[in-house]
Amino acid sequence: MKAIDTEYKGYLFRSRLEARWAVFFDALGIRYEYEKEGFDLGEFGWYLADFWIQSPLHQDVPEYSDWGFWCEIKPTEATQEVMDVLYELVVETRHNALVFQGNPWFDEYTITKISGHHQEIPEVWRGMEFCYDDTSKMVHLESDEGFGSHPIVYPADKLTLKNAYKAARSARFEHREKP
Repeated sequence: MKAIDTEYKGYLFRSRLEARWAVFFDALGIRYEYEKEGFDLGEFGWYLADFWIQSPLHQDVPEYSDWGFWCEIKPTEATQEVMDVLYELVVETRHNALVFQGNPWFDEYTITKISGHHQEIPEVWRGMEFCYDDTSKMVHLESDEGFGSHPIVYPADKLTLKNAYKAARSARFEHREKP
């Protein structure tokens, strides 16, 4: 099946799935840039990540403006080839990567975090998803294995998370409709 180019907020996304994740990010207050920068990854060739997401708790701190995550959006589980390219991206740029696999809706997606900016060989945290933590009163990424080497925390409440899922799920892009 061929992806459908989709316009949203001035970006021309290469698929509706990417646009739905952008709607989700907007609703949750996650700042992003679409296809920010390409890299020559040697044997892997040129690579352009789908999103650059600013580190959530550093969004408004100028000295941390370059802290963030490369993000790749996939409809299903990422292949080993995609993971190999992302490992190389993490090593080359010293920024972590996230692979969003599936639709932004409860139990329809999983996130894999590739963490490597403090070690030689990247760590992989599979099966992550957005969760609300009653203790911190924030939304974060978590898996059965924990947070990973650095938690990704967003200052949002449970209702905001629920509404972000709803906004992404109900977004329609046909006939120039606005989500």
